[in-house]
Amino acid sequence: QIGPGVDGDVTLLVGAYYDGASGSFTLRASTNPPTLAAGGCVTASGRAGLGATQTSADASLLSGLGSGADRPIDVGTEVSADIDAIESLSGGQPAQAWTVDVVAGQTYGIELISDVFDPVLYLDGPGLSGVLTDDDSLGNGDSRIVYQAGLSGTMRITASAYTTDATGSYRLRVFRIVE
Repeated sequence: QIGPGVDGDVTLLVGAYYDGASGSFTLRASTNPPTLAAGGCVTASGRAGLGATQTSADASLLSGLGSGADRPIDVGTEVSADIDAIESLSGGQPAQAWTVDVVAGQTYGIELISDVFDPVLYLDGPGLSGVLTDDDSLGNGDSRIVYQAGLSGTMRITASAYTTDATGSYRLRVFRIVE
C-alpha cells in the first residue's frame, strides 16, 4: 500500500533530476520516511498514491505569524527545526513560517513530520484563493500538501501543531513532483 486508499501493484520510476545525471541511489518504502537528501525529488505518474487530502483554512488563523522570509527552504531539501510557543497561530497553536519559491505549472510536495507532536501544515501565497491545510494525509499523524503552482512566486509554509501545548522537533521537506 502506497498511501491511504491505494491498494494493488505500484510501479516506481526512478530518474535523475538533471539531464545526463547518473549514479547510485537508494530506494526505500516506509511508514516513517527517512531524511530527504539534498537535491531530493519525487517522480510520480499522476498524483495517485500521494495521499493529499488538504482543505482550505481561514486565512485569519495565520495573521499573527511573520512572513517566514527569515526561514527560507529550497525545493529538494529538508530542514530539521524545533517548535515552541514563541510564535503561534491565532488559536494558540505553536507555529513557524517558512518561505519557498515556486514556478508556475510545477507540482510540489510539502511534508511535515514529527515524532513528538501531531503536526499540521499550512500553505498560502500567490495564486491561492485561500490557505491550504493538512493534518494527517502522510500517515502516522504527519502532514502532506501536494500543490501545483498556478503562479510563480514565494509561498509561505507554516509548520504548526494540532494542540496548543505542543513543543519539540520536526522535519519539513519540500520536493518537486515530476509527472
